[in-house]
Amino acid sequence: NYPQATITRLPWDTTVDNYAWLRDKDSAETISFLKAENAYTDYKMKHTKDLQRLLYTEILTRIVEDDQSVPAKRDHFMYYTRTEKSKAYRIYCRKPTTSSDKQTEQVLLDVNELAANKEFMDIGTYAVSPDHSLLAYSTDEKGDEIYNLVFKDLRTGKLLTDTLENICDMVWSADNSAVFYTKHDETWRPYQVWKHVLGDDVANDELLLEESDPKFTVNIERTRDDRFLLVHIGSAITDEVWYTNASAKQ
Repeated sequence: NYPQATITRLPWDTTVDNYAWLRDKDSAETISFLKAENAYTDYKMKHTKDLQRLLYTEILTRIVEDDQSVPAKRDHFMYYTRTEKSKAYRIYCRKPTTSSDKQTEQVLLDVNELAANKEFMDIGTYAVSPDHSLLAYSTDEKGDEIYNLVFKDLRTGKLLTDTLENICDMVWSADNSAVFYTKHDETWRPYQVWKHVLGDDVANDELLLEESDPKFTVNIERTRDDRFLLVHIGSAITDEVWYTNASAKQ
């Protein structure tokens, strides 16, 4: 027995939703229902286990597991990602433009290490600061598309104490002292732009812009010369772009 159906009555129609209760993903009823569905699926698909393993092995033989992306030059570094055999996630790396020796490679982020002992891992934002000393990256560890942003000092390899929870986009300020980021509303629509100064309490973050019209979404990026912050506000039929100095002090 499952919770009672949700009935919505409108002047022109009445809708009966027998599964509206599933929207509460943390409720005991929802979790019990999903476990039962998974158990039923495993039972019905049990006879295909050998075939599943065969197909998985065949697919792996068609994938280059030891692979590397084309390096992208940025100032005096070449940035790239690579994968290793039997590892499921990317490894983010860089090396000086003056060297092609693998020993000079610096691993900035090994997602395989982040994913160890976790059921899920996904990288959202990945951005190195303009002076190449800091890395900002966001992770989703549950598969619910809620990303939390952390900061890594690339000189020491240690994480900073700053953590920004439940963010969308993010870009660095031109002077490396702060980040601009967007947050979404309850419908998952990016609608706010915030500024966080590294080392400050998140409670002191400054709200720079809020788009209240639900037809519009907000995205941010920096210009190629790193001088300006661009704020895109767009709907299905119209767009506008605002810009401001990308320095955190202005």
